[in-house]
Amino acid sequence: MYQDGVARPSADNPWYNQKSNFANPDAQWGADFNHESQYTKKLVDSICAHWMKYYKIDGFRFDFTKGFSNTPYPASGNDSWGNPYDAARIRNLKRIYDEIKRRNPDALMICEHLSDNDEEKELADYGLLLWGNINYNFNEATMGFHEFENGRRKSDIHWASYKERGWSKPNLIAYMESHDEERIMYKNLTYGNVAGNYNVKQLNTSLERVGAAAVMLMSFPGPKMIWQFGELGYDYQLNDDRLAKKPVRWDYYNVPERKALYDVFAAMNRLRHSYPAFSTSDYTISVGEPVKQILLKSSGGDACVIANFDVVPVNANINFSKTGTWKEYFTNHTFTVTAASMSMELQPGEYRVYLND
Repeated sequence: MYQDGVARPSADNPWYNQKSNFANPDAQWGADFNHESQYTKKLVDSICAHWMKYYKIDGFRFDFTKGFSNTPYPASGNDSWGNPYDAARIRNLKRIYDEIKRRNPDALMICEHLSDNDEEKELADYGLLLWGNINYNFNEATMGFHEFENGRRKSDIHWASYKERGWSKPNLIAYMESHDEERIMYKNLTYGNVAGNYNVKQLNTSLERVGAAAVMLMSFPGPKMIWQFGELGYDYQLNDDRLAKKPVRWDYYNVPERKALYDVFAAMNRLRHSYPAFSTSDYTISVGEPVKQILLKSSGGDACVIANFDVVPVNANINFSKTGTWKEYFTNHTFTVTAASMSMELQPGEYRVYLND
């Protein structure tokens, strides 16, 4: 029905473009929806309404929202993935969002947008949540590699901060892993750095470094995504097949070192819900070097989060918001801060979360 005889949409079909507007074959997955069609709009709205009404779904994550437009894009070059700014695309996404919120004011809409920051900023400021892929940079840090690339270290994770993107709202869902990226633990164990007796390829060491990454990731204000079994150090290779079934490893909970990583994730989630500083808008980051720091300030207390992603011990200058007594969250040890900046030695892979009430 509505095909032209060679499995392409016919000219009179209500929902699809006859030809994809993305000439780039890597951005084509089946028939291309015509998002300017009233029938497509009604279809999208009715599907979302059905899931919310009958299945109590409270949010949606849309794949490749850059494609929600009829604007043509070339097959190669800088514009092949959807630049420049596309007003029609933004209008379509805002319309879908408004319809979802009209039916359930508390519902969420998440976009895997993959466009320039000016579009993502506009959508975030409007209330939509945006996918924030920090896989490459976090994995360079956990593997222990810090070479420069285009003026920044490969392990620089500043793009996990919504403020670094110039957004006014913390609507960035930063993540270290998803269905599209290689597992951090797989690359740690396969390619991890070695310095003397310190070997990232060893399981225990690799898991500890993922723990350091989790502490940093979840200290950035704003929502986060934890991909399935990432909290246990899942280490099966993606193998260029994003949708293939992967082994389910509940038995990882029985491995003490993996359970210890799970406990780090759980502890950080509890802290994010209980300590006001982790939802503040008053924070500064220094995350371009191997030793990374996030300083969060709030009326309910401050937090100083640090981690050493080098493969050797480092003496680093750590910035605190005030002098006095601070308590380390994971060990309960107290620390007296006597100056705004203090030198501190951190072992490779070591992380600390200092709190001051």
